[in-house]
Order: sequence, then structure tokens, then C-alpha cells
Amino acid sequence: MAMLGIFLIFNMNSYLTHVLGINAKILIYTTVVLHTVIMPLIAVFILQKTGSISSLKLNSLQERRIPYLFTAIMYFICYHTLQLYSIPSPIYTFILGAGIAIGITSALNFIFKISAHGVGIGGITGMIFSLGNLLQTEIIHFLVISIILIGIVGFSRLKLNAHSPIQFYSGVFLGFFCIYLTFNH
Repeated sequence: MAMLGIFLIFNMNSYLTHVLGINAKILIYTTVVLHTVIMPLIAVFILQKTGSISSLKLNSLQERRIPYLFTAIMYFICYHTLQLYSIPSPIYTFILGAGIAIGITSALNFIFKISAHGVGIGGITGMIFSLGNLLQTEIIHFLVISIILIGIVGFSRLKLNAHSPIQFYSGVFLGFFCIYLTFNH
């Protein structure tokens, strides 16, 4: 979801679309992929190979704890790394909000199974809503698509019996408000 968020930031009709050159965008994409995709995947593979988790699906609350916590840490490292670059703050603010959402998801997983997919798509929706206000740009088509995606992701998670409706919509709510509040603090 972090990559989708960065892609949307770069493609909204705002100054962010034009202020960064291709080399800066490649550097940002590379940093985000390394921290939010590659490093967490390596950690999950290592955990599976060492027998700490039984499946890459992370079905149980216990198996989610370490990967989610590690992922949250990687998001915070990504946020810090992006701050070192001379880039507009909405880019790293989004990553910070996502890291906070993942950190809270990790903590909640000690007592409640919350949908990380819901957190992700809710966070994207919160980012779109926030950037529309912050950047004074037209977002309605992005917002409609993200709401449709909430429905598609929710349907698929419920159809797979991966989550209950409360688990999915709690995730959407958490993701939305973590990002929204990070942008609007």
C-alpha cells in the first residue's frame, strides 16, 4: 500500500506531480520499496525458515506480532530516511502515518485480530482525503476509486473467511484516521 500511496501522491494534479524530477522519484520509490516491501518480506521468510511462523499467510495473532512490529519499525526507518532527502513533506508524512497505523495494528493484535488489508486501504483513502484538502486539488475520482477498493478488498477478505466484518471495518477506520490525523495534526 505504501507504493500505491506514493504513486498516487506523484500522480495527483498538484505541485507534487511536477516538483520532483525522475531521479528523485526513483530514489523515493527505491527507498519505499526497500523499507516497506523487501525488508519485511525477508524478515517473514527468515521467520518461516526458522520455524517461528508456520505460514506466510500469518493467520494467527501470535504469528502476526513479530512481522507487524518489524514492518512498523521499517516504516519509521523509511520515514526518517525520506526526511533526510530534500523532498516535500507530504511524502514522508504519509509514510509516518502508515507506520503509526501498522504500529497500532501490531499492538492491537495482542487482543484483537484486525485486518491489515483494511488498515492499508483505509490509510490510502485517508491520504487521498487529506491531500485533497492540503493541496487544494481535485480528488473525487481518486476518492471514488478508493471507496470501491474498500468494498472489493472487504468482500474478498470476508469471502475468504479471513476476517469478520468488525475486524475489516475496524482496520479501515484505523488506517483512515491514522493517516488523516498525521496529515492534519
